[in-house]
Amino acid sequence: MLSYRVILMVVSLLSLLVAGLSEIRNSLFLTVGLMNLCLWTFPLIEKWKRRRDASSVEGERQLQVGNYPEAEQVADSAVAERNTKRASVKKRASLLRNLAEAQRKQSKLAPAEQSLRQAMALVGS
Repeated sequence: MLSYRVILMVVSLLSLLVAGLSEIRNSLFLTVGLMNLCLWTFPLIEKWKRRRDASSVEGERQLQVGNYPEAEQVADSAVAERNTKRASVKKRASLLRNLAEAQRKQSKLAPAEQSLRQAMALVGS
């Protein structure tokens, strides 16, 4: 299968030949340049997002596996990290819910209740 860039170049060249260079050259080159810039930046943005969300993903994975002490530790550090970096309310509430779940599974009911109350206060405000 042909790559996206090859198809883009073929379409660009054919449109230049059919429509004439003088009419669409500038707008076409600008469009192709912007498309290539977007294609170049998308992998970088995805890599940054994966690195940013690594701790929360690890906490969820530990929670699913059943390693609750490790899940609690990772979720607690992720909550502290997100509080300092002004993360979205939805993300912070989700992290607090995961922390509460890890604490509940370890029969730490008072800290779990406190974590859930913090999550509800975030969502309620």
